[in-house]
Amino acid sequence: MSPLFDSVQKAGASVRRLWMAFARGVGRANTLILLTVIYAVVFGAARGIAWLLRKDMLDGRWKDRASYWRRRTDFKTDRADYLKPY
Repeated sequence: MSPLFDSVQKAGASVRRLWMAFARGVGRANTLILLTVIYAVVFGAARGIAWLLRKDMLDGRWKDRASYWRRRTDFKTDRADYLKPY
């Protein structure tokens, strides 16, 4: 190998290292921006639709109930299920 080739290869490696550091920073910034926008659009739209339909997703309002507790109606009890749960 020639000394010229070695110096070009070393210069290329240092340029690549700088370029990849720059690319990593741009990638992180793009990720932060895109994820923030997607989060706001998806959850904002869901919240807007729920507000328009007057839905309470967490069912947190007391309304006319004495408690938050709701009894399960689809629950079946069988002794065999307790002996071998899996």
